[in-house]
Amino acid sequence: MPYCAGIPIGKPGNCMPCMAKGYSREGCGNHGDLYCKPETTLGQGPTGLCQGETEQYPYAFKISSVVDLSSESSSEIAESLVNVGPLSVLLNAGRLQFYNSGVVNPSRCDPDGLNHAVLAVGFGTDPTEGDYFIIKNSWGTKWGEQGYFRIARADGKGTCGINTHVFSGQV
Repeated sequence: MPYCAGIPIGKPGNCMPCMAKGYSREGCGNHGDLYCKPETTLGQGPTGLCQGETEQYPYAFKISSVVDLSSESSSEIAESLVNVGPLSVLLNAGRLQFYNSGVVNPSRCDPDGLNHAVLAVGFGTDPTEGDYFIIKNSWGTKWGEQGYFRIARADGKGTCGINTHVFSGQV
């Protein structure tokens, strides 16, 4: 089933995104109509859909704690993927809009301009393009390599800052 971050609506894989508890346009920016209008059933508040766990919409699991696995060593992050499983990572996605396939390694990518959260699910080596991480994106299966992309592994802050914010949630 496709990934759905929100309240399931209609056929499997369709969902209505819910803003996190405490979401603030002032603190997080105005992202258009992201279903956070309190005067509608699409928003937060007593009449909104994002009220937490219910009998009809139980949580699949609950995160009890978060572990920071950030490292300047891309090999350590790869090892964490083996030992822990998929990892939540942040990166600068400015150069990913036009990605089609292959190992992305943008020459001008600010590693401090983090603006996108994705899921690192694996790693590998391309014979011509070198070591990479396999990343699951949230832009749908028609983007990239069926919703995934490969980004060059590098030490330090990593390609597009990917090594700087690496987390695993403990259930």
